[in-house]
Amino acid sequence: MKEASFFLADMRLADLTSCDLTSAYLLEADLTGANLTGSNLAGVKFGHARLNQANLTDANLEDADFKGADLTGANLSGAKLKRTNFKGANMTHVIVTEEMLTRGRWRGAMGLGPKSKRKK
Repeated sequence: MKEASFFLADMRLADLTSCDLTSAYLLEADLTGANLTGSNLAGVKFGHARLNQANLTDANLEDADFKGADLTGANLSGAKLKRTNFKGANMTHVIVTEEMLTRGRWRGAMGLGPKSKRKK
């Protein structure tokens, strides 16, 4: 499904475990509760998508763009975040590790603070 387009797609609760969606377009898609564990999401455009409670554990998010996306309660544990853009994204209660906070582009992300769940 490389470079596929899922613009405005309803993918709530979808099981996309270990899926290769490299450079796909998921602009404004609804991925609420979706399981993307171990998926290759490098270069994916998630602009203004809804990823509430999504599981992105161990996903490759290198060069992914979450500009304006809602990741409330999403699990990013172990995700690869090299050059990942979270500008304007809602990061309220996301699950991240302390180490991950030194990677990715968190500048401009909203809600990433003391109440976010951080694993060591």
